Amino acid sequence: MRLQGAAGAGIQKPPSLWGRHSTGRHDRLASMHDPASSAAPASAPGSGSAASAARHFSVTLRRGKPRQGVLVLPFEPDAVWGRRTRHLLIGTVGGHNYRGAVETVDGEPAILLGPAWLRDRPDVVIGDTVEASLWPEGPQRSAASGAGGKDGGIDPDIAEALAAEPEAAAFWDGLAQFYRKAYVTWITATKKRPDERVRRIAETVRLLKAGVKQR
Repeated sequence: MRLQGAAGAGIQKPPSLWGRHSTGRHDRLASMHDPASSAAPASAPGSGSAASAARHFSVTLRRGKPRQGVLVLPFEPDAVWGRRTRHLLIGTVGGHNYRGAVETVDGEPAILLGPAWLRDRPDVVIGDTVEASLWPEGPQRSAASGAGGKDGGIDPDIAEALAAEPEAAAFWDGLAQFYRKAYVTWITATKKRPDERVRRIAETVRLLKAGVKQR
């Protein structure tokens, strides 16, 4: 049964977005190089604390700007995943892959589905009730933050170093997964050199605190 959509919503866009909805050059480049941007279905977190952070819900898809869909989140992202400068999410909407950032629509947290996204998925219709599953994308400082499998919580020593520097931690939380994975890969490439690992963790924290996305 098709439900009637809500009236058009005024949209406030954040400084930058990630993935399909991105307006930043570096984030567009990250999406191009990220294997998770492929057409393969997004895999929801498995069991345990990571799974508990995934949010599954049904909501009516509202109309936003011309040919744009607005999916208002029935929860506060900061309360579920922790306070951060922006929430970058991955998951499924109407059974289709989604990656993007939480935005503010009429004072409510929401995700936007652009004209191209809706055009390529004709079964997702504005005014219909759709099912969605969303969780934070990329390596998290805590496995409980939500991404499952190999993209779950980062190693404890890295997490502890970030926790000791709130500015670096906040910047890390707002990074697209492409950049987070690059930092983690650089650090974990030193398995046989513990002293170098310590140095690289310290350097990573220093760069993040300075607002540097990548080495």
